[in-house]
Amino acid sequence: VVVIGCARNQDAIQGIVDECHSKRFPGKLIPIRCDVSNERDIDKMFKWIETNYRGVDICVNNAGFSSKETLLGLTGEQMRAMLDVNVVGLALCSSR
Repeated sequence: VVVIGCARNQDAIQGIVDECHSKRFPGKLIPIRCDVSNERDIDKMFKWIETNYRGVDICVNNAGFSSKETLLGLTGEQMRAMLDVNVVGLALCSSR
């Protein structure tokens, strides 16, 4: 199994890669930087996957975040950022 793990912070995924290697887990984890709130990042990631692995067989959309603020306590900027990751990013990744 080859898993492409994406995150805004590629080092976070690299830490998991290192842990998997040290525990001699089978399979392969490839870290790639992608901010799912950025459509260009999403396009770049899926083009890279298509070029290097001929596409995606299974896509697990689990990017997301929340806030400790109540809905009424969030600013418009915070709401847009959350929607960009939790809704728009999920839909864009699913459509690729």
